[in-house]
Amino acid sequence: MDQTITKSPLKEYENSEILQQLLKRVVAFRKGYRQNIALLGFKSTGKTALIFNVLQRIKLTELIPIYLSIKPKPLDQFGYNFIGVLLFQTLRAAEQPLVDDFQYLLETGSAIIPRTTAAIQQILRQLKSKYCPADILGELLHLPQILFDETAKPVLMIFDEFHAMEQIGVPNPFLELSNRIMVQKNTMYILISSAVSAAKEILATKLSLLFGNFELMELHPLNTAMSAALLRDKMGEVDCSDLLREFLIEICGGIPFYLDVVGEQLAQYCRAQPAKTVSEALVLCACGDVLFKEHGILNQYFTTRYAGLNENSITELLRSVLTAVADGRHTAAQIAKRLGRKSADVSRCLNYLAAADMVSKRGVYFFINDRLFAYWLKFVLRNRQNSFNIEIYSESGGSAEAALGAYLQFFARETAAGCAQRLQSLFSAFDNAIIELDNKRFLLPHFESVSLKEAAWGHVLCGAAPGKSWSCFVCPALLDEAHAGEAILLLEGSSATKKIIAAAWGMDANARLKALEAKVLIWDLPVINELCAIFDRPCFVV
Repeated sequence: MDQTITKSPLKEYENSEILQQLLKRVVAFRKGYRQNIALLGFKSTGKTALIFNVLQRIKLTELIPIYLSIKPKPLDQFGYNFIGVLLFQTLRAAEQPLVDDFQYLLETGSAIIPRTTAAIQQILRQLKSKYCPADILGELLHLPQILFDETAKPVLMIFDEFHAMEQIGVPNPFLELSNRIMVQKNTMYILISSAVSAAKEILATKLSLLFGNFELMELHPLNTAMSAALLRDKMGEVDCSDLLREFLIEICGGIPFYLDVVGEQLAQYCRAQPAKTVSEALVLCACGDVLFKEHGILNQYFTTRYAGLNENSITELLRSVLTAVADGRHTAAQIAKRLGRKSADVSRCLNYLAAADMVSKRGVYFFINDRLFAYWLKFVLRNRQNSFNIEIYSESGGSAEAALGAYLQFFARETAAGCAQRLQSLFSAFDNAIIELDNKRFLLPHFESVSLKEAAWGHVLCGAAPGKSWSCFVCPALLDEAHAGEAILLLEGSSATKKIIAAAWGMDANARLKALEAKVLIWDLPVINELCAIFDRPCFVV
């Protein structure tokens, strides 16, 4: 590893692939090759933690990292924050005494970086005189180049929630940003966003550059092994059954923040007992504390998130549509019927929610991609809105906690049923609507019969409807090339109009290639779990 990077071991639940790629880009940047990066992922998937992990591994005397969390605030606040962080990090790189005070940073900086400080003083005067906002932003973004010219140290510029730059009071801020990116060869940009759809649109239309294009990295929720490792890290030596661990992973959806909060609360309960083994009662109590109580961390987080859904005249309808999706209405027609509203109004709200990444759209279906948030909307929020009990906010959870216990039992039954039986139940729920999965649109027929037959390896699922028939090979483990060949032979021997391989445990590259060559649909774990979300089934934890 380059001397720019310090070595330290990775934890099992850290995203080593993206972390190593980010570190590789930083090393290359220090050697003169710049590759700008856009890091995208839904809320609470660990993007900011990942960036700080990178910063902790960088030798700060080698380059100057400037991290800014962008909020929808006036330009003067953005400017003071930008300047303050730049000065602080520059003094740190110069190994100067540090005081977290703006005036101190300005005065100390004037002796070390006089040209940069002079440019800063000019910007401060412009901010006070309400100078042209676009010009001020341009001058702010030019500071890294002045700093490099003066210190010979490249600048790593990190904008967290960069899409919010459109809300700092500058017309067309990304025009200014793109102009600077193209000419500043000694500034590497890392743009972070949890507004995945909006960020991709900005990157495609406003930051599609001739020079300095962005490498897109997407951070997804933790897989089962990583989620389990995080829970073990929080709970220490306390023993937890596979069922309860998988249940926690399922409801938290692999989101590190949720797993961290729930795991910590559970560990506190176990220490207080003391208990060496996690019980069902402890799981329900821990989840109840963080989800249902007024001061519960996740209850406050979700309350703030829900309250932030504010769009003038349609705010109440937006919130009603979102809770209807959480309650199991997954198409515009179902929601319109439930709310007694026009389909056009409901569709407009659904499209808004999809653009804001609060729901995901697959054909005519909509679902909430954050499972724990959906649960909170369905049981906690609705329980409070419909209750006459003024003490409900201080109680442990009541019907919401009972519902969580019932869901745990439902999850236990589904898990015990096995993969093939669960997919058979899923097929039986199809309702003659259009879906889009893996960039393919097709009808989910309402099958008159769904049969399941055991094969030499795996199972074959057959769904029959008038004029249509499906045949799905269900893999019992990771699909390799040899078993892929057997599965394809079985499917090709049927007269089914649609042929599928369901591989919840994944498949190797050669197996995937065989299936694609045979024009067989591949349903991997993400696809299967999207279907589970749409038809209100617990997701597969494998």
